[in-house]
Order: sequence, then structure tokens, then C-alpha cells
Amino acid sequence: MKRELGIGRCGLACCLCSENVHCKGCNSGDCPDKEWCENRKCSIEKGLGHCFKCDRICRKGLLSKIKPYGFTLYAERYGEEELLNCLERNERNGVVYHRNGIMGDYDGFKDVEELIDFIRTGKRGKEDTGKIEIFGSNYCGHWDHERIACRAVVNQDGKILLSYETVTDTWMLPGGGLEDGEDEISCCCREVSEETGFLIEPLSQVLEIDEYYENYRYVTKYFPASVKGRSVIRLTDREEEVGMEPGWLPIDECLAIFSSHASFDGIDEMKRGLYLREYTALCELFKKK
Repeated sequence: MKRELGIGRCGLACCLCSENVHCKGCNSGDCPDKEWCENRKCSIEKGLGHCFKCDRICRKGLLSKIKPYGFTLYAERYGEEELLNCLERNERNGVVYHRNGIMGDYDGFKDVEELIDFIRTGKRGKEDTGKIEIFGSNYCGHWDHERIACRAVVNQDGKILLSYETVTDTWMLPGGGLEDGEDEISCCCREVSEETGFLIEPLSQVLEIDEYYENYRYVTKYFPASVKGRSVIRLTDREEEVGMEPGWLPIDECLAIFSSHASFDGIDEMKRGLYLREYTALCELFKKK
């Protein structure tokens, strides 16, 4: 990957293009397609470096195709650097941008959101993992903001590792939000270590739950894991305030706790949503209904 070539004006990855042996990138002035590229002309006229900088929703030129449109949307939502980070990580993991001619692993998608998920994970999610969607009653029908979290399912001697907020009497599977430039496995390991003091070894992701509330999408990815050592608990200020501590409970007891999600309806919406999510995840992973 030639990261210095970056992303083209239309969203295509100049940094991974099979033709970049001689081409110096979309903004170099040497692009062989510069005379006919509608997206290049339009963005230059508007004084923009890329189509994803434009405040209009546009499908003109190359943006009529799924791949450049998906790359453009990804850069618009998460930034060009995060897009480059994902492409670089995916390449290391064997994802090929151009496999035969100009076709590769990012081609062949019919749904742009599936392509965006593939850019982010390097996996064709619906083939490799289960996905469950939960829609809140306050969902406005579209989402503009997204938060991605990774959680571990550690099953040791029939008991599940949990994080427990002693002040709020709230249980949850350990994990937390993905940080900039961090891959999902590293996020899962870091969060579990900080919350519980256990070092874990996660396997591949087995489940994704997408929750939709107001104009937000909350993505939670679940990884089965085993304990491989101990570390020092490092809680955030908020986690210290709620008295977070680790705990181990039998799977049936976990299910009994999380199955009470409906009892918090109209009382504590955050806890209701959290318990519904964890109950759904454990039922799916342990096939208990």
C-alpha cells in the first residue's frame, strides 16, 4: 500500500490501485483519466479536495458505482485517515483491492452498507458472523451517528465474566468503545483488561448486534475469549463513580438478570436497552430462548 497516494477525489483508493506503479495519484495532475472524470472536475470547481467534503448527496460520475460511493461515505462518516487505517489493516490480513484487472475483494457488493461494514471489519459480515438488529421505539428512521463497541464472552467452568456497577446495580459483559486507529481485537483485550484485570485471548467475532435509537446506531461486536493472565484494573472516572468491579456468574443466572429488561421500560431506558442487548446476545450465543 502506498499510503502517501491517499484516496482519490471520487473515493477510490489510489493508495491500493494496481496502476499506481506509474500513476502518482488523483491530485498529482498526472492522472490518465483527468480529462473525463466528472468527479474530479466538479470537486475542483467547488474548491474541494474530495467528494466526501461536499455537503450535497451526489451519485454523479463514478459515484454511481457502489465501490467509490461506499468509500466516499466511509470517509465522510469516519474520516480519510480512518479509511486508510482500515484499508492498510485489511491488506495485511489478505484483502485484495485489485485481484484480476481492476476487480477485487471490495467489488461485487449490492448494498453500500454491507461494503462499509466490510471496509471496517475486513469480513463479509453476513457470511462470517450473525447479525441482529434492535430498533428502539424512539428511532427516527435514519442514523447520522455511530458508536462501535467490542465485548468479550468469557466462559470459564460454566461461569461468565461480567462487569458489575455496584452503585447502580447493573451487570454487563465487559468491553467498550473502539478508539481511533484501534482494531477490534485490541479494543476487546484493552477494555476487558481495564475493567476486570484479566488478560484475555479472543477468538474471531461471532455476533454483531446493531441497536437503533433516535438518530444513532450502536454496534456491539461479541468475541468469545479465554483468560490467559492477570493485569491491573484501570477504571475511568465514570467507572469508579459507579463502583465497577468484575464478577463471575453461571450462565443461567446471567440470563435471569438480563431477562428482566422489560421491567425497566419507562424507568431506566439505558438499563433496559443494555439488558435487552446482553440477553439477546447470550440467548443467541448459547442457543437458549
